[in-house]
Amino acid sequence: MFICLHQSCQYIRNDRDDCSIIKEAKRMAFDLNGVWRVTHINRNFRVCPSYPQFLLIPASLSDKELEAAAKFRFSRRIPTVVWRHQKNGTVIARSSQPSVGWLGWRSQQDEHLLQAIIDAFVIDSKRNPTLVQNSPVVTCQHGTMSETTTGIQSWESSLITNKLWILDARSYTAAVANRAKGGGCECPEYYPNCEIKFLNLANIHSIRKSFHSLRILCMLSTTQETWLSSLENTRWLHYISDLLNAALVVVNSVDIDQRPVLVHCSDGWDRTPQIVALAELMLDPFYRTLEGFRILVEKEWLDFGHKFCDRCSTGPRRDDPSEKSPVFLQWLDCVYQLLHQFPCEFEFNQQYLLKLAEHSFSNLFGTFLCNTAQQRQKERVNQQTFSVWAYLNSKIDAFLNYLFVHDKEVLRPSCRLNHLVFWEELYIRPEEHLKCKTGGQSFPLFDLAKPKKFTEQNHMKV
Repeated sequence: MFICLHQSCQYIRNDRDDCSIIKEAKRMAFDLNGVWRVTHINRNFRVCPSYPQFLLIPASLSDKELEAAAKFRFSRRIPTVVWRHQKNGTVIARSSQPSVGWLGWRSQQDEHLLQAIIDAFVIDSKRNPTLVQNSPVVTCQHGTMSETTTGIQSWESSLITNKLWILDARSYTAAVANRAKGGGCECPEYYPNCEIKFLNLANIHSIRKSFHSLRILCMLSTTQETWLSSLENTRWLHYISDLLNAALVVVNSVDIDQRPVLVHCSDGWDRTPQIVALAELMLDPFYRTLEGFRILVEKEWLDFGHKFCDRCSTGPRRDDPSEKSPVFLQWLDCVYQLLHQFPCEFEFNQQYLLKLAEHSFSNLFGTFLCNTAQQRQKERVNQQTFSVWAYLNSKIDAFLNYLFVHDKEVLRPSCRLNHLVFWEELYIRPEEHLKCKTGGQSFPLFDLAKPKKFTEQNHMKV
């Protein structure tokens, strides 16, 4: 179908099986022999249609308990572990909001699930005592810092308190307001070994409004004297700064305080993957390679059901303005900020991110079609389309960063507005920089108002 891919380009599937999950778990040194396990409870998406089929959970939990806990989480998106710090055993988990409601409902199975994550972390930490030996040097944008003393004190404190950070991406007001819809946030009295922190990130509607203002600014001939003030009024860079700060909270909690973290927002498929994937990118140098970045996007965005079809306005609900929002694009902008501040830490370059941004909207590849892995499986997307990763691999020389130095440093970017940059190559004059031409037609990127319909003919004409 894709002439530009040639026969030499290997087809890469988007779905992942239990072998790939186990391989990634072993890379992060999860103890799958008594501490953690991969459950098949969601095989054929039986429990949660928007989750992957295989989940990483504490070994002490039974599948029956998991299924009961799923009933207490919005869209049945239970807390599941997605990343482990290889030196101190601290884990990152993700989920959706609990179904507390106005009556303050609780679930003993959900409470037991979070406690099991804490217990598994403690057991894992005791089995790996080399926590602060060879203490890492933290890479900061404006200098370095040693963590040895802080790391020892924080680790001892963590094992004593056994507190898990519940990082809610919303504001406290928004979380309480969600109780009217049957949602809400965890009640501290029911989760005594947890602490809750609200990150105050803007919702998808605020991001959509900001991006709309940014698009108008980039299309209009604004004078040089008012450009920066007009950019400030869009608040786009403010939201980028907030998202980077939220990810840094996770990074510091895991790497310095050495406390397990659970991240969620309302549904767990917008702000949650933004924070989790960004934090993992800062913490784990593997995800800063070409192979690792692909796995990161597949794991945190595709497998866990980010609604690409609705958010990028490429599906049957493309005329519903309330569903449109450049969530993935905003995350790529944050990755670009990291690439700008740490130019030697990534194997790929800016052009790689530009192509990903382009094809998350273009409909030319099956990678970003549909909202969930279940829908992609039902529509046989993997059998009928090519993966964007195959296309990028076929032109890999154009996307390599020749300054790349593979190290194990943790990235801590500056989130101050005066240290962030406007991604001019992406946003300025998209009709020239970022068009994907098919059969004489042009697809302006990020036109959320008038998306083009995906057809097989469009594929055949490339």
